[in-house]
Amino acid sequence: MQINSGLLNKAVLQRNNKGICDLEFAGTCESTGRVALLTEKSEHNSKPKNIMCSGSAARGKFTGTLKGLPAGGPYNLKIGIIDKDGKVLESTEVKDILVGDVWILAGQSNMQGYGSLADAPRPNPAVRAFFMNDEWDTSEEPTHNLSDAMDPVHGGRRDGRRTKPNNTPVGASPGTAFGIAMFERTGVPQGLIPCAHGGTSMEQWSPSLKSKGGHSLYGAMFRRFIKNGSKVAGIAWYQGCSETDSQERARVYTRKMKAFVRAIRRDFQSPDLPIVVVQIGRLISKRLPDTWLSVQDQQRKFQQTIPNCFVVPAVDLDLDDIVHISGASQGVLGKRIAQAMAVLKGIKNSGKPPIVLKEIKCIQNAIGNESKIAIVFDNVSGKLSSSGRANGFSLGTPEPTPSITHTEAKNNMVIIRSVLPANTVSGMFVSHGAGIDPYVNVFDSDNRPLPAFGPIPVGKPLIDTSFVESLQVSKALPLKGDIANVSYPKSKKVLNFEKTDSLPNTHFFNLSKGKFNSDSELYAFFLCQLECSERMKVKIGVGYDGPVKVWINSKDVFCDPNGINPCSIDKALLPATLPKGKSEILIALSSNKGKAWGIKLRISRACSETINPFELENVKGPKILG
Repeated sequence: MQINSGLLNKAVLQRNNKGICDLEFAGTCESTGRVALLTEKSEHNSKPKNIMCSGSAARGKFTGTLKGLPAGGPYNLKIGIIDKDGKVLESTEVKDILVGDVWILAGQSNMQGYGSLADAPRPNPAVRAFFMNDEWDTSEEPTHNLSDAMDPVHGGRRDGRRTKPNNTPVGASPGTAFGIAMFERTGVPQGLIPCAHGGTSMEQWSPSLKSKGGHSLYGAMFRRFIKNGSKVAGIAWYQGCSETDSQERARVYTRKMKAFVRAIRRDFQSPDLPIVVVQIGRLISKRLPDTWLSVQDQQRKFQQTIPNCFVVPAVDLDLDDIVHISGASQGVLGKRIAQAMAVLKGIKNSGKPPIVLKEIKCIQNAIGNESKIAIVFDNVSGKLSSSGRANGFSLGTPEPTPSITHTEAKNNMVIIRSVLPANTVSGMFVSHGAGIDPYVNVFDSDNRPLPAFGPIPVGKPLIDTSFVESLQVSKALPLKGDIANVSYPKSKKVLNFEKTDSLPNTHFFNLSKGKFNSDSELYAFFLCQLECSERMKVKIGVGYDGPVKVWINSKDVFCDPNGINPCSIDKALLPATLPKGKSEILIALSSNKGKAWGIKLRISRACSETINPFELENVKGPKILG
């Protein structure tokens, strides 16, 4: 008689919400009869109450059900096949069983573990792992010895032997640290079922490959799940780096992840199975691909889009190479996963769910043209703080633009100050933890970091076509009365327009030493012509240092009769819808008796807030004709 699934030596069995283990087991035999529990002993040789066992054996196979085994242990169980007269025909003993919580560990290399083993946590007898050779033992790193694996997909020897980590320098995963932290939070034994494999993609983890069994990652995971009683408490998942290899993989990542979660919950017959996803962390590289940020930001959103799923950050953690989390930081990550999982499981005094981004607000400073961006977070424990300046934040289009003067963590938000005005910033993108090897240092009172995010539009994003550097300027004309009284010219020919370039590196069209070189009250027209490949919404940013009036395609759209210095970028940001084909922008500026010098001008295409920031290069703005 041999048990092949459900009851294995040294196994940790999954308890139910009453703290009791009920499970099915199966195996092979030579007899026909009834399956029964012959003897059972706990650690103190006391007989657990109310344990029931039933089942049947025939045609070389048997199945059985065990009910009522309390959390704790260890237990030694003797299972037998008896005939109708009560005679034991054959039996087997399962030794050193614990009852508690069982977890699937899956994903790619950072869950498999590449951290230094010198920093791995010490084993705890209450935490065990179902190693890759299909045997249970006290959990120690590395938990994923793929060379020992019984499933062909992992490329192991498949001989049932386990390699000891005597001379292996790396292999630390978050698994053992996670198990120890969960034991400390629950007080019951913890079992880990490692299933990860480095360098693997969502395509390789596809549930559609389940029928291939151990020849596929999903099939191998499912086989190990079935072998251990078909019940687990949840899944810890760290994967996503491989999805950054191409735009196509990144584009369909969320869809594949949602399908993966649905399949697991269906096949594990647990519709609310808790899942904690680790957001991919840092990458040390000469260039960070857009797809890396895309996958990070998609993962951030899982907490709102996938039920019973939390996401924990890793962007703050140390590395042992260009991408793999260090052995010491794997210990930190294991505890971080455990805290999130404990909240998902409803364990008392576990704190709050992982921090999530709530909203981004931009406000104009009361003094000057600077702006403030308030990034507000939910689930903050206590308050946010940083050691020194709050680091890791960037503002751009979406490429970072040097404009941030100060960042500060305050209560449940981070305040960013920018030299740019609010109407400019509202068309830009903000990020956290982006770029090559970012450094982040904002944590809440429980030492939990902010997630990596972005690029996220502050308002409605703009496709910047850069500043207008060449346009046409009319001759200076005497101004009678207010600039508001200036009408759109009936004929432009009499205005003697001539091509004028902006001053180098300033974007400023300066008339102070030419047309406005007088103390008389004058004005001049600035004419910019442009062409659109299709009908499009735009924002026209006008900087000016004197009274000004603006027409778009001959329509009066803006007037500031009290305009004064300075000539700041986007002092007026004017929305407009331009038709396909050619359009014009006409600006009249008063010399303000020599106090006004000129203008700055730029045209940006307005986009939907839901646009993928990594596809902005495919969106074209107006062509500036001058």
